[in-house]
Amino acid sequence: MLQPDSETGWIHAYSHPTQNSHKIPLYENFCYIYYLFSLRQKESFETGAILLEKLLAYQVDGRFPRYMHEFPTPSPLGVNQWLLYPLSWIRLKTENLLSLSIRKKLDQAFTLLIDQFAPSYHLDALKNNTPPPNQLPSFHTGKDDIDLFILSLSLLTNNCKEDYLLQALSQLKGHYHSHLSMPLIPPTQAIEIDGKLIPSLIHLLFAPDKYLDDPRLALYAPMIKPLIEIAEILPEITPPHLTSLRDKHYEWLVQSGQSSLLRVVKEFTYSDTPWHRGFCLLYFAFGQSSLVCNRFCGALSTQTIENGIETQFTFDGPIANDKEREELVFMIRKEHGCTPLINGERATLFDLDQPLQLTTPTHSVQLEFESEKGRFLGSISLGNRPNNSPSDTLDDWVIAIRTLEREDEARLTLKLTYTEQVVSASLL
Repeated sequence: MLQPDSETGWIHAYSHPTQNSHKIPLYENFCYIYYLFSLRQKESFETGAILLEKLLAYQVDGRFPRYMHEFPTPSPLGVNQWLLYPLSWIRLKTENLLSLSIRKKLDQAFTLLIDQFAPSYHLDALKNNTPPPNQLPSFHTGKDDIDLFILSLSLLTNNCKEDYLLQALSQLKGHYHSHLSMPLIPPTQAIEIDGKLIPSLIHLLFAPDKYLDDPRLALYAPMIKPLIEIAEILPEITPPHLTSLRDKHYEWLVQSGQSSLLRVVKEFTYSDTPWHRGFCLLYFAFGQSSLVCNRFCGALSTQTIENGIETQFTFDGPIANDKEREELVFMIRKEHGCTPLINGERATLFDLDQPLQLTTPTHSVQLEFESEKGRFLGSISLGNRPNNSPSDTLDDWVIAIRTLEREDEARLTLKLTYTEQVVSASLL
């Protein structure tokens, strides 16, 4: 688990397990305080009470800053809503144990904060520890909404029938690929460390033995421990082979196999707003490898086909990245000898009328391109994904489509198809 800094006594923010930061986030430290209380040890409880009183003093006009050094500037409500969950658990589990003065400060801080939010499913869970009648939420809205629902549902374990909880958990587990340990939610925040997606609460919920070793998730584990215990009795649920998910911005097409998960945006139009780190138009996990598309400046539309997709890229305006003329880029993780081949041979350049093949112990993948109103050239080199943690090695094959010449509204169609072998769990 994340440990407090030896000098400050607080949990510090980090972007990689080996990198520390001087920033002190309030959410992680409220979670740490609840962890201390959950140990039910006198020394830990006293330390938690001292830290809690200090942290509550950072509230300004009902809200808290994201980091201590930002005080007295409060963070947006979207950041503050996360604080409600450790505060709720602290209130529930220390009702008659804290001193009257700290308890009063805690109750006042919680009330001031929660009164700033509009009514919602999560808010009802926080205020009343009961769900809205006959209501289950939709999970088609992205990672943060999934995490917030898991936190809300865990609070409901204090005053809710188990059949409701099992029904909600079953619905959620249907959106989780257990063989790949990967949710079906859109990969809009596909940040990676050492080639693996950063896990979230859904990983901890359905695979606690595997993810309790993650220092960040271990910090949140006490808040969802009651829900983990209920989730353990759920049977295995296979996600649908074809489905459509929607977040706040896009509709995503999803294909799920025994050891593969293909997620691609259905329609997309590039704007001048830079992509945030980790955004991928396409994320295809197959066995131990993965393929992403994380650079394209134009319009995109996708349809599913048997064991694959057909995506049309429409180029518009001046050629982007004029020096390299790389307007469309794919990256493929180098795992288990996954090497891109052209006509069965390695190459550094290829014409787009030549299909590109990928082969792993579990999958055969083929990429075919067809162009209209333009001439393009493919190149293969080594590099690293921008969404990966810093690395001293080159971990990805970079498939760059370079524009030689094109008209406005030139089109490039990608047909991605794959086959997968039935394999033992040891190879997944």
